[in-house]
Amino acid sequence: MVDEREMVALAVGGDPRGGDGRDDRHPPGPFPCASPCGRPAPVPPHPQPPPGAPRGGILYAVGPTPAPPGRAIGAAGPTTSLRMDAYAPRMYEYGVKATIGKGYRNQAVIDSLVKHKAVYLIAVGGLGATLSGCIKAAKVIAYPELGTEALWEFHVEDFPAIVANDSQGRDAYKEGQEVWAKKLAVA
Repeated sequence: MVDEREMVALAVGGDPRGGDGRDDRHPPGPFPCASPCGRPAPVPPHPQPPPGAPRGGILYAVGPTPAPPGRAIGAAGPTTSLRMDAYAPRMYEYGVKATIGKGYRNQAVIDSLVKHKAVYLIAVGGLGATLSGCIKAAKVIAYPELGTEALWEFHVEDFPAIVANDSQGRDAYKEGQEVWAKKLAVA
């Protein structure tokens, strides 16, 4: 599990594995990671965490393929996080400290990250087979009837991700667009 201090230490553009020169501030792997996948499981209207939303945990938006022989899981690339935005603030309320996916998040999610001192990490799409090599163990923890879109618990080592939204409200997508808009205006 990760804690609030570790999340606050992460900054937009940083590598949560410690590749940004702050190795002593980042949690080592493995860590558990639940996947809400493509079809989100229903979030109950009452204030209780659904299965797979562990306090201090990390949720990865992924729809993994079946495991080939000798592997914990098949291809496990990120899915578009925007589809999960209606559910993300509630997950942060329940104590989830980070989510992993691809693409930008809406302002309500960014505000929730700040409020709950959490972060949003992006993984590179199209690398499902490569990313699955970082998943050392996988098991379904809820909604098995959804098949590959069930909630899974992953134990992950050295998973490559980039901080897209930090607990201070910074947004790598917005900042990147601003930088390139200035560069293109000069050209």
